[in-house]
Amino acid sequence: MRHGASLRVQPLHNFKTKEQGVAAPSVLRSKGHFHYRSMTRLGEPLLGDGGMFLSTNYVDDLATIQEQLDGAHSKAIPREDSEADGSRALLYSAQALLFDGLGEGKLMRQSLESARRAALDERQKLVFDSWAKFQSNGLLESSAGLLRRQSRSASMKLSPDEGNEEVAGAEVSGDRCRVCNGTRNSVPGSAGAEGGLRTGESEESRQRWCIPAAEDVVLLTVAGQFVACSRSSLAELSAPFNAMLLGQYQESRKTAIPFDLNGLSPAGLQAVERFSRTGSLEERPGATCERWLCGAGNSACALRQPAVSESSGSHHMSDAEWQPSAESSDEEESDTEDEEKSISPRTARRVPVSNSELFAATTCEEWPQERPVASAHEPLSDPGSQTESSKDATRLDSTESSSLGRGMRRMVPSKALRSEFSGGFGKGMKIRVGSNGDLKALDDDAQACALSCVEAGRDQVYTDLVVEVLLFASRFCCEGLKAHCDERLAKMVNTSEEAVSNLAFALEESCPVLTTRCLKLLLERMPRVLITDPTVAELLLSKDGRRQLQQAGFASFAFYFFLAHTLFDSIFGPLACSPPFRKSRAVDLASACLRAALTFPSPAILTAFAHYRIGCLDLLSKNLPDAKAAFEAAVMAGYAPARAGLARILALQGDRLGARQEVSRLLSSADVAAGWIFQERAICSDGGRRREDLETATMLCPTLTYPYKHRATRLLKEGKPDLARAELDRALRFMVTPDLLEFRAYCAIVLQDFEAVARDLRVLLTLEPQYLLYGGRVSGAQFLKQLAKKVAPLSKGDCWLRLYERWSAVDDIGSLAVVHRMLELEPGSSAILFRQSLLLHRIGCSDVTMRTLRAARDHSRSEHERLIYEGWILFDTGRRAEAFEKAQMSVSLAPSFEGYFLQAYALSDSSLTDHSPGSVIELLHKALNCPSDGLRKGQALSNLGSMYVDCGRYREAAECFTNALRIRHTRAHQGLARVHAMQGNRERAYEEMTKLIKSAQSNSCAFEKRSEYGAAGQGLADLDTVTRVNPLRSYPYRYRAAVMMDTLREREAIQELSRAIAFKVDVSLLHLRAEFHECQADLDAARRDARAALAIDPNHVATQELWKSKLDLSNARRPG
Repeated sequence: MRHGASLRVQPLHNFKTKEQGVAAPSVLRSKGHFHYRSMTRLGEPLLGDGGMFLSTNYVDDLATIQEQLDGAHSKAIPREDSEADGSRALLYSAQALLFDGLGEGKLMRQSLESARRAALDERQKLVFDSWAKFQSNGLLESSAGLLRRQSRSASMKLSPDEGNEEVAGAEVSGDRCRVCNGTRNSVPGSAGAEGGLRTGESEESRQRWCIPAAEDVVLLTVAGQFVACSRSSLAELSAPFNAMLLGQYQESRKTAIPFDLNGLSPAGLQAVERFSRTGSLEERPGATCERWLCGAGNSACALRQPAVSESSGSHHMSDAEWQPSAESSDEEESDTEDEEKSISPRTARRVPVSNSELFAATTCEEWPQERPVASAHEPLSDPGSQTESSKDATRLDSTESSSLGRGMRRMVPSKALRSEFSGGFGKGMKIRVGSNGDLKALDDDAQACALSCVEAGRDQVYTDLVVEVLLFASRFCCEGLKAHCDERLAKMVNTSEEAVSNLAFALEESCPVLTTRCLKLLLERMPRVLITDPTVAELLLSKDGRRQLQQAGFASFAFYFFLAHTLFDSIFGPLACSPPFRKSRAVDLASACLRAALTFPSPAILTAFAHYRIGCLDLLSKNLPDAKAAFEAAVMAGYAPARAGLARILALQGDRLGARQEVSRLLSSADVAAGWIFQERAICSDGGRRREDLETATMLCPTLTYPYKHRATRLLKEGKPDLARAELDRALRFMVTPDLLEFRAYCAIVLQDFEAVARDLRVLLTLEPQYLLYGGRVSGAQFLKQLAKKVAPLSKGDCWLRLYERWSAVDDIGSLAVVHRMLELEPGSSAILFRQSLLLHRIGCSDVTMRTLRAARDHSRSEHERLIYEGWILFDTGRRAEAFEKAQMSVSLAPSFEGYFLQAYALSDSSLTDHSPGSVIELLHKALNCPSDGLRKGQALSNLGSMYVDCGRYREAAECFTNALRIRHTRAHQGLARVHAMQGNRERAYEEMTKLIKSAQSNSCAFEKRSEYGAAGQGLADLDTVTRVNPLRSYPYRYRAAVMMDTLREREAIQELSRAIAFKVDVSLLHLRAEFHECQADLDAARRDARAALAIDPNHVATQELWKSKLDLSNARRPG
């Protein structure tokens, strides 16, 4: 469970550190003037460890949720209904919150992944993906499927019916052309003389190159510029276009239509025309049907200038004016570097030399060499105002048109791209059009900018242009065009700042893909972005923002509850020592998020828990009336633990007797006495009653840290610091937490044992590098620097000697402290970081282990070393086969001890069934032949000895264990004891384990193994010792329960298992108790335990078989 006891700090009258400006304890400067009150005084623990899920009987809660998920005997939400409104995903999230309250982070992430799979659409998946990522703190390796989903999240459809399909049109590849119904990418890679249009095959060539037929072309005019469009292609964009161009309106009979009042610039209209033909806003030279306009040696379709009606201003064009160009000449054009022409885009006039060039110029921005490149800022001259001579000057006959094919150049960057590079092309910069058609900028900086943008894969269509086209598409109901613009804009958003600036637009214009992209970036940066940026809070929590999110389908209970959950971590988490105004703002935002969540439907358990969390926030803010109302609402909704909040309110109001009675009512209503309830009652009590309740709380739940700290504080008051430290040692033997280490360091300060203080602080900073002591007033790192004056410094050699000593004594905490010092001497050493991860894995800190492994990977100096650390990351996340492959790749690059050791370790795993012990033995021999330190070689020798035992080669096994002991690998005693036991000499095995118990500080495992070799009475005594030293080990409970069942003491056996199940989430304990209940014919209790076990591990084979064979009544419930 999360340990959230607060520390109330007395004033510190000492010097301030230079960097932090915080006080350091005077005990470091003066030895004789110390009192425990000068350091700290223990405060009350936070309610529910800071709003965590509390349960009076977590087994019942897990079974109830699992029953609702399975749809069997559901009392609240039938399976059909839950699938219809998405409540199955919410039930999985409730299961995740329950695991979070129990301190099972891995199980919580497992439930969140199940919630993501049960989500109805991509909106819910986005929330649960972000939630799982937040819970892992970026430390856990994501699955390949999750990585793929995240990489393409900006291009996913958001329809509930098509939530898993990618948005069509994101890439133009092989789909049908709108003009000729041909395949767009069927254009050849290069066009020669045979690729041009010939007079005798105009129709076939027109279909081949996607050229619209003459009667299908319509000219749209914007700002005096013409854009030649395909009438049928535009009509397909939307119903309004279809009615205008193909219906009974006048525009259907015109060949030139004014288009100035529709909010489009010429560049925007060109983009719309391009999309109508190709399905993309981008120009794709060599990959689309536009290739006919720019291929070297190709001829263009000659389009004569239309006649202008002065009366109407419309441009009419007869079918006869559309003529295919003559065949291009066979003589080749000789390009030389001297043929370059300087042009100023600001002064050049955009004058097409023919109607066919007009069509090319308005789509591909392509110009013949004989004409200047037009400025992006100047419109075309109105053809109606041209003189007859100027019209004649702009016409080309068929002969001139045939020579135009030789004058075609490669595509000039589009107008949108030129406006993007406004520092170069948009400011009148001189450009050169070379003989090969390349556009060359005289400004080297602008050219470098353009090249860098192209190399980076930037979109050719500028953002403003896409926005313009999107608004136009929304106005004219062009759903396909709008979806394409939506996707393009989403791909341009890559930072949280861009997400904030674009989210309001996305919601207002109903852009689902852009909204998804923006929310994804924001959710990944919660809660910091919500606390620090008022704009985000306004967008997500204001009345209008919530309405827009709801209309877009993103607002939901899960969405707002997740926001509140991230804020709770910043308020109550281990690093929740932010400035007061930030914390107050986080409290207000979390309360607003929870109240917003309650406006949406959710399962009853989550609704009640939301009320409870609102009460916790109000209680923190001392808003007692609102807190009372929230807790009462939670109780009315069925969340009984909220009574503890009511008791806290009564205690704050001075009614401690009423508070104790309130907790007593909660205790009497609970099916099982929970340790945290007795802890709550102790808080409302004084004197002997408090001590008695805290002892009961420790007996029922040894993982609660507050009782240990309270007893240690009381012993300090009584002047017994040795006993206070011994009390904390009792807890630190089986759970290493920062708060316990901090309190033990305080006790060591009282005893003037500064070496012990430094040890505990180093381990604490290993777990939480930013930890603050004295209730958030003193930086742990700065305190350690001040402590260096009292502790003898260790050199690199001293550290290695000390590490061998601590490692041999099986002192994991002492070893971690030495490794922390080694990292100070060698910052970023991947080998030392890897050693640190091994020790963290031993003490059960999985998240910190993964963080350290990733740091080792990031600091690796070679590829083969990086592969090894990646392999261990994969191995620790259950992906054994992939870990083995990484080790193979590493060994192929450079043979090493760690590479072969990882191969052997992964190969010996039971999930890889095709291995043989001989292969593992061979790999371990190769590892031992590689250079490494004695500590790692001792582990390899011990593993090799275990493999020899499995193969029945006891002599070689004993030799391996003996060699390991020679290099001070103390744990080899356990392997040697196993060899003696297999040879029938149990007395020598017992003696070997006794040696290990005497040598090891962490010896609970040694007592457990020795119980297998002693007599019956000795074995039970050793198991009792294990339970006393480390109550988290489950084997002693299972062994004692089995002995009781064999002696027909079934009730006592069930009680023995229940002792452990009350505070330890263990599938084997639940399965065994289910079998015991089934033997007693208590099928309801058996089903409850089986469901809870399957909620923890859905793939537990033994429980599945028990359920199918004896507990599943689904067949009996079926009609007939």
